[in-house]
Parts: sequence; C-alpha cells; structure tokens
Amino acid sequence: MKGHGTAEPAVVSRVHELAHEMGLETFASWNEGDWFLGVEGGVARYRSSPLRCLVDALAQPAAVRSEIEAALRALKDLSSSVPASERGQHNRCEIRGF
Repeated sequence: MKGHGTAEPAVVSRVHELAHEMGLETFASWNEGDWFLGVEGGVARYRSSPLRCLVDALAQPAAVRSEIEAALRALKDLSSSVPASERGQHNRCEIRGF
C-alpha cells in the first residue's frame, strides 16, 4: 500500500483479503499517501490505519477492528512456527512474506 511503508506486504494483503471477505473495498486516491475506504454506502479518507478508519470514520463496531487485529496477530504467531526458508512454499499458500 502506498504510504504505508511500515506494513509488511503480506499483512497488507491479508488486511485487503479480510476487508473483501467483510464486503468492504479500499480505493487508492490520486493523492500521495491518502486512501479511501468504503463500507455500507459510506466512504472515508484515511492516511494511517484502515482499521481505525472503520471504527472512527465509518462507525463500525470496535469489535470489527479488534477481530481483524486478533486475526492478524494469530497469523503472525502461526507464521513464526514455520521456518523462514519454507514460508510461502506450499502450492496452496496464499500469504507470502511473513
């Protein structure tokens, strides 16, 4: 994601997958560093965290943000049990770069 230099690409990809699974879409803006998130007919601009945008700007329950954060932590914990040389090697692996 442009403007999100601290996020790992695999984490960003998984956030996008989770957003899609929840019926959300993200849209890159034409401006450097600004992003748009749409949910249930509402659209909000954000620069740092799409999770915070969901709750603060789009009035989603805080539980949505908590559940996504918990899922990302669980994925990261699970990935640490796989040797780095083997991560992303399975033919059904959809998440790369952890």
